[in-house]
Amino acid sequence: MRNKKLPYRFHIGTQKAGSTYLYNLLLKHPDVGLSEMTEVNFFSREFEKGYDYYSELFPQGEAIDMTPKYFMLGGTVAPRIKKYADEFLEKAPKFLLILRNPIDYLNSHFEMQKIQISEMPEVENLLDYVKKNPGYLKRAKYYEILTSSWLKYFDKSQFRIIEFSDFVKNKDERLNEILDFWNLKQVHLEANSVSENRLLKYSCLHKVRGFINESVFLKKFLKKNRVFGVVYKKWLTKKSKNILSPEERLQLREMLKNDVDNLKKLFNRDFKYWQDFN
Repeated sequence: MRNKKLPYRFHIGTQKAGSTYLYNLLLKHPDVGLSEMTEVNFFSREFEKGYDYYSELFPQGEAIDMTPKYFMLGGTVAPRIKKYADEFLEKAPKFLLILRNPIDYLNSHFEMQKIQISEMPEVENLLDYVKKNPGYLKRAKYYEILTSSWLKYFDKSQFRIIEFSDFVKNKDERLNEILDFWNLKQVHLEANSVSENRLLKYSCLHKVRGFINESVFLKKFLKKNRVFGVVYKKWLTKKSKNILSPEERLQLREMLKNDVDNLKKLFNRDFKYWQDFN
C-alpha cells in the first residue's frame, strides 16, 4: 500500500440514522479525507479486492470509513477489521454507532424494504411482518449484535454511541462529541437538507440510485444541481408516514425490552430519547 494514513475511524451504522447527513457534514471538515463513495463497503462486499484498493479509496487527510451497513454484518466485518488493524494500524480502531430507538429504526427499515423489494409479500404493517418473520426483529437487537460479533474482537471503550434523536436535536453538540472521539479538530459544520437521506417513492428508483452511486461524476453533478434537488424532494422522495399505534409500539417494546435493558447496563446509560423503554 502507498505510504499514507489508513482509516482507524469507522462509522459502522446504523442505517436510517443520519449517516448520509453526517457524511455531508464531514465533507466540509478541512482535515478529513472521505471516500467519494458515501458507503465504502470494503470489509463487507469488496474485501477480495485487497488493501491496496482500499487505500486508494481515500484522498489525503484524516481518513474515515463510513459504511452504516457494517454493524449488522458484524459476524463478517468485525474479524476482518481486527485483522486489518493488527497488520496495518498503529492506533486502535474507533467505532461510531448512531442508534435510533429500535422500534422506530425497525419501522423505518421495514418501510424502505417495502419500496425496495417489489416481490415482498403484502402485509398490513410492521407488527404483522415481525410475527410472520420473527428473525427480522434481530436487526433491532443492538446488544445482541454487539456481543455476538463486535465485542468478541474489540473493547467497548472503542465504541461511541450517539442517539439519533439527540443528534437531530443537538447537532452541534453531538458533532463536537464525535470529532473529539475521533481526535479531530472541532469546527462548525453545516450541510443542506437535500443531503439528508429520504425514502424513494418507487422501487425502480433504487436501481437508478444504484447506477448513480457507481458514477462519481454523475453523483457530484446531481448533488450540486439545485433543480435536481427540488425534483428529488418534491416528486421522487417522501417522508415516512408509517406511524405505529400505541398498542403496536407496546407489543414491539415487549419483544425488544430485554435487549435494550442489557444495552443500558453494558454502557451504563439510560438512552433518554428512547421513551418507549423509559
